[in-house]
Amino acid sequence: MSNFKIAIDWSIKTVLGLKMLVLSDQFFTPFKRTMRERLIRDLDAKGVLVWAVEGSDMAILTPKDDPRLARFEQDGQVGGVWTDGDQVTVLPIQNKKRSAK
Repeated sequence: MSNFKIAIDWSIKTVLGLKMLVLSDQFFTPFKRTMRERLIRDLDAKGVLVWAVEGSDMAILTPKDDPRLARFEQDGQVGGVWTDGDQVTVLPIQNKKRSAK
């Protein structure tokens, strides 16, 4: 099984199965930029939003349409805030082009 397939299967099982925000500090380690972008697109199509952290192998994953995620767009940049009860996670700013729609 390829790293790509493992990442897809793990993401769907973990994020959609548990309905939670998941932080992975090594998510993109085995992938070059083009494969990272494909992974983001493929997971988006399957209902998982991948929030890439620029300059690292880290990713934050959430269910795509989860109401606990508020997204903000301005001047080609996208930011996000995840709230779950009294816990708040501020997601790093991304270029709009790289964020899932």
